[in-house]
Amino acid sequence: MIEFFDLIEKKTSKNVIVAAHPKHHYSSDKKHYFGNRQIFHGKTQELIAASELVLVTNSTAVSYAVMYSKPVIVLMSDELLEDNNILLKEAKNLSEILGSVMININHVDGSLIDSLSINKFKYQEYKSKYLSSRKDKKTNCEIIID
Repeated sequence: MIEFFDLIEKKTSKNVIVAAHPKHHYSSDKKHYFGNRQIFHGKTQELIAASELVLVTNSTAVSYAVMYSKPVIVLMSDELLEDNNILLKEAKNLSEILGSVMININHVDGSLIDSLSINKFKYQEYKSKYLSSRKDKKTNCEIIID
């Protein structure tokens, strides 16, 4: 992941900043997990609003990227491919729903980073389907199951 972050920084001339998952509390002695990059807790929305690109595996935080019209790269790895579990399926699904690039961080094609854009139609569809009141009156449980 560190090599991938290095590539992103080289290609974009921007710093990668980590918005930690709420359940993970990285102390300063754990910064090396991300190549000594800044790690923030409880600031996901603000970080995404100010970002130019959002990197995710599978996260509800992607909703902020959609709301703020930020390009998204969905990340996967050889490990996820080998496990072939629900995390991989969810990452692939998210990439398809958003019309976003999906990158294997173990085999990065740097050219995929050159032409990042958003699919306005798919982002609007995501907003309608997942971020707004529904006209079909489905409950949250029914929506999640779908």
